[in-house]
Amino acid sequence: RKQLNRDQRLMVHTLYNAGHTQKWISTHLNFTLRQVQYVLTVPVTPKSRTGRPSLLSTEQVQELILFIRSSKATRQMSYINL
Repeated sequence: RKQLNRDQRLMVHTLYNAGHTQKWISTHLNFTLRQVQYVLTVPVTPKSRTGRPSLLSTEQVQELILFIRSSKATRQMSYINL
């Protein structure tokens, strides 16, 4: 089955907090019992993915941008020459 979106997860949490059982929620919303169980174990809004950390600090990125924008010759430099 497909993953539930934020609104569907919020609906499951709301119904559960209102006193409905997991079985009742799964039958009335057409979700599997396992989907309802999983939704109730995780937060309503999922954590954002962290991704790979940047190798350059924000100061280094700004310095590089200023250098590239400083003249036409630097704007046309290849990645290797930078």
